Amino acid sequence: MAGKPDARSACQNWYQNIANWTQERTSFHIRPAQKTDMMAVNQLRAAAFSEATEFRLKRMEPVLWDIQDDNALILNVINGAGEIVATMRGVIASTQAEVEAQLEARLPPSLDLKGSVMILERGATRRDVRGMGLNSVLRLYFLRWAHERGIAHMLGSIYAGAPRTGVMKAIGYKFHEIIEDMDQWPVENLSPRMIAALDLDADGDKAIRLLAEKHRHLIQK
Repeated sequence: MAGKPDARSACQNWYQNIANWTQERTSFHIRPAQKTDMMAVNQLRAAAFSEATEFRLKRMEPVLWDIQDDNALILNVINGAGEIVATMRGVIASTQAEVEAQLEARLPPSLDLKGSVMILERGATRRDVRGMGLNSVLRLYFLRWAHERGIAHMLGSIYAGAPRTGVMKAIGYKFHEIIEDMDQWPVENLSPRMIAALDLDADGDKAIRLLAEKHRHLIQK
């Protein structure tokens, strides 16, 4: 696996581009999270994770803002009232050990990682706007950012039967069984946990095109 790109400096122009995109005809816009968003992000994550049907968290502390959020790439969707209604976090890893530690899972032999990896996690959408595609739009912008910077793979932890699995499969994600679950979360799994992987070198352009076409009504200026 290759070295880790300088995410914090590299994202500055990207964030500015998003800011230029935000004044569109829809009632939503995207902007990077700030430390002042911590309480609102925590409330959104706690609500979304507590309503999940694939697992049951016994405590909310693991999904709340922590020191990793201070250094990660986080995007929020803001509605017309200025409220955060969707959020997602991206963490970059450059070694298999870093990936396994972040995913809390031993990678299966079928998942051959070469190059840097971005792990998408902590995705949460407010109940009243679920099903509109906001999670997919956030994924699209992370995919564009990663692909432009030569990141080779997008990974994430996903539960069998989760609503987004259909969209992810359609854009090229492959799902891998976890050979050893090292999950330290206080969680009761109600569905098998898997690793979702997208090879950006092979399928990045297609994934970006399909998501952009599917959600053009949300991202057109």
